[in-house]
Amino acid sequence: MTLQRMLRQRYGPSISHRAVRFARRLVAKQMPRSAAIVASLRSMTMDDRWAAGHFCYGVHELLPRPSIYLTMLRQPIDRLISLYYFVRSTPDAFYHRLAKNVTIEQFLLEEELLELDNGQLRVIIGGGGDYFTNRTPRGQCTMEMLELAKRRIEESFCLAGVTERFDESVLMLGRALGWQNSFYLRRNEGPRGGEKKVTHPALAAELKRRNQLDCALYDWVVERLNKQIHAEGETFGRAQERFIRRNRTYNQLAAPVYDMYDFCKSKAKRVFHYRGYHHAK
Repeated sequence: MTLQRMLRQRYGPSISHRAVRFARRLVAKQMPRSAAIVASLRSMTMDDRWAAGHFCYGVHELLPRPSIYLTMLRQPIDRLISLYYFVRSTPDAFYHRLAKNVTIEQFLLEEELLELDNGQLRVIIGGGGDYFTNRTPRGQCTMEMLELAKRRIEESFCLAGVTERFDESVLMLGRALGWQNSFYLRRNEGPRGGEKKVTHPALAAELKRRNQLDCALYDWVVERLNKQIHAEGETFGRAQERFIRRNRTYNQLAAPVYDMYDFCKSKAKRVFHYRGYHHAK
């Protein structure tokens, strides 16, 4: 959500334009979620300068050309653990029904979800017409797929960053896209530390075994980011320190305004829901 807000601020559309589009979506004829997303992407023009979501490589086929990708990877084991706690505690989450009454071991080790099997690797390589994941059967991802993911990143991504080093990643993104600054508001942050305290070493070891290719891809992206930062020279470290100070001030000044905006937006959603414009879950 933080990264999406950064892109929206720089590439539009305006708040008034989004409000009109939001209202149209709420009253539009309902269709399956995946079909609605694909239809929305197909309707974009070059005036729609960005698109964000849980898409995999290949989604550019639906968009006006030229297009370029960016992504932020997360340490794979932390990502899986966080996924469980998020979907279990969030009624609107896609997997809430699967996670709400089971243990973390049952969800992560027993559910037959492709996202739990080298999920980040699947997104980077794409799905051959499936714009949401690669549908290789569980347990059958290969080293060839890992090498393909690396080529995808080298050839088609302006940034492959990591969430654990968000400041460095967005600074590199700003330089790649020619931004005057990379300030951002912190959004959608979960509780720190609580997830790992209830994680057993045996579970982490099994998740790592099942997601070896995801771990290898993450390590490669971290090493690649290190090389990119090193190539920037000694000035990057000073620029990062200056950015952290200024971004802290930016958050202090801008966060209250955006908190009010988010509050009003959530109220509007509830109003439409109660009036029957929102489809039943």
